[in-house]
Amino acid sequence: MAQPVYDAIVVGSGAAGGIAAYVLTTKGLNVLCLEAGRMIDPAKDFYTHKFPYEWPHRGEGKPGQYGKLPQGMEWKIKEWTDHLYTIPEEDPYAVAPGSKFTWTRLRAVGGRTLLWGRGCDRFGPLDFKSKSMQDGWGEDWPISYEDVDPYYDKVEALIGVAGGSEDVYNTPTGKHLLPPFNARCGELLIKKGAEKLGIKVVPKPLAVLSQAYDGRPPCHFCGACNHGCDTRSRYSALEVVVPKLQGLPNFTLRPNAAVHTVLMDPATGKARGVTYIDTQNRLEYEAYGNVVVLAASLVESVRILFNSRDREYPQGLANSSGTLGRYLTEHVAFNNIEGFLPQLAGRPTTNDDGPGESCLYIPRYHFGHKANKKYLRG
Repeated sequence: MAQPVYDAIVVGSGAAGGIAAYVLTTKGLNVLCLEAGRMIDPAKDFYTHKFPYEWPHRGEGKPGQYGKLPQGMEWKIKEWTDHLYTIPEEDPYAVAPGSKFTWTRLRAVGGRTLLWGRGCDRFGPLDFKSKSMQDGWGEDWPISYEDVDPYYDKVEALIGVAGGSEDVYNTPTGKHLLPPFNARCGELLIKKGAEKLGIKVVPKPLAVLSQAYDGRPPCHFCGACNHGCDTRSRYSALEVVVPKLQGLPNFTLRPNAAVHTVLMDPATGKARGVTYIDTQNRLEYEAYGNVVVLAASLVESVRILFNSRDREYPQGLANSSGTLGRYLTEHVAFNNIEGFLPQLAGRPTTNDDGPGESCLYIPRYHFGHKANKKYLRG
């Protein structure tokens, strides 16, 4: 029996793959979405409302259970998420001597949108054109903010974004935003101090619902976002995009399908499909499509391109410049700041849990147009 040829094959079902599959499918294309991870059930796999004291080790696991975790992973991999995240020592990776890189992997339908910080800041005009508009360093992007603006609007309307309602220079806002969340006491004190210095503090755009939206309930401030949200109040591709696509005749979701190469047509020089491994039976399969969308996460997509080297592309696909795998920027993480606020001493206790993420943030406010390598764009 001849295999079907899909209009598009989307590799990955997370932040990029989920939305790519949604757009292509709803435009009428016949789409196959391949996901290396399994299908999960939020009602069973998310422990949103299970308290730490209900776990054998208050979430930390037995001593040494997860091995030596890289910096930044120790607060992610807990007893309530160890079945979702990839444990580094169980699936190790190498970094260059003297280098550090924390690779966060979550192989499941929805990818890392299942557990993410939910910040939805836009790039501004200067982020695309800093060389020509600001300081002459680097290179401009071949596209501008004006090119991307309508697509920001479409994504925000689809996923539901609250906050970000104040326009600030180079920090643009959208037209489909929900009301911002109320700031917590500590955030208000920071805002008060920053504004004395002339620094603007604005509502942070979050993919968390401040009111009911698209059949989903608003956040109820349980504060357990890093356990997974079983109420669909914050965006994940699994809980927002996949339900809109399931049942459509032109959409096929195939979990447990780990893509390892892109198949090329030597006659046209274009992709004609992919090779993948069924992670359940360990057998290799091929899938064919007119278009291949690689959205398997930053590092995994690069790995697939390298794996696709052949006689025609000995350095890997899309690597004629030799820069494949270089100059990468993945998710940027930062530590929390904790402190004692004497202004709150002796006052009645209030519920300051909020939506599990900062409600305010300080946009970039220093635009040093003077070229200075030591403090470039600081």
